[in-house]
Amino acid sequence: MIRYDCFMGDHESGGGGSRRGIPAPRVVAGRYRLGVRVGRGGFGDVYGAHDERTDRRVAVKVMPPTEMGDKARAMFLKEAARTARVSHPGIVEVYDAGFDDATPYLVMELLVGQTVSERLAARGPMGSARALSIVDRVLEALVALHAGDVLHGDIQPANVFLTRGGLVKLIDFGLSRRWAAQSDEYDIRGTPPYIPPEVILGEGPDPRSDLYSVGLLAFAMLAGQDAYVVRTNIVQVFYDVLAGSAPSVADFRPSVSPAVVALVTKAMALHRKDRYQDARAFRRALAPLLRLAHERPSSRPPRPVSTIPATPTALERPVELADPNANVPGTLMGLRDD
Repeated sequence: MIRYDCFMGDHESGGGGSRRGIPAPRVVAGRYRLGVRVGRGGFGDVYGAHDERTDRRVAVKVMPPTEMGDKARAMFLKEAARTARVSHPGIVEVYDAGFDDATPYLVMELLVGQTVSERLAARGPMGSARALSIVDRVLEALVALHAGDVLHGDIQPANVFLTRGGLVKLIDFGLSRRWAAQSDEYDIRGTPPYIPPEVILGEGPDPRSDLYSVGLLAFAMLAGQDAYVVRTNIVQVFYDVLAGSAPSVADFRPSVSPAVVALVTKAMALHRKDRYQDARAFRRALAPLLRLAHERPSSRPPRPVSTIPATPTALERPVELADPNANVPGTLMGLRDD
């Protein structure tokens, strides 16, 4: 049986931002002293924290307390270790994972900057050069990730982080969702407009599923909104996805070159066989378009034509805090975007 368990975010779920955070101990695993909550999502909250053992600041994702069997616990730790072994500047570093009694937790590096979804909400769609550069960095990270036999599983604007130092990093690897599927039910968890068709149908994902979501990410950055918009509920979105009824980037940005539109359309193909077959092939197709985009005058629109809805699955937006108990700085939205 397929079970849909998707997170739409407070904005779209009608929660009005009132969803309570996950109860968390103030000190996790006897060493991570939690400060202010800096990220919130459907499957976990992220806190700025101080590692009292190593005397460094980290981000700790705390997931809902749960009664997990030995098999589920072992799978969670295995997935965390597998991700931690993939070392790449475009992938958030995972330092530690474990359980504080019945509470699963994940310890990661702190990041300073903003997510792509925040950037789009603040300033609207991006120019082709900027958007394609971010896509290229995401694909570069996926080459390393897929080589390590790891799928991201939830690539979308809220899970791509733009650091203040100019790096593009994949965050929120959906570890809290992978260990949950421990029965005959097939759990579909994620952000509905970004879930690949094969996953909706209950088929297992593969690297091409991540590439499909990269295509949707590119669409959002160029068009300023999701390709598939939630009008009523997630079932409606799934029908739209399976019908392949996404609009073209050109419908929103006629100035985007036909070659770039074709690149994005191919990445978003309904059937896996019609997409780029691996991240390297996607990057090869992207390379000449990226060079041209940088050579041309900026095609960035003079004003935002739309904004993307905030629909994170497990929004992971750790920001560096001078003091773990200080307030989160409110200046993250104005970072320069060249």
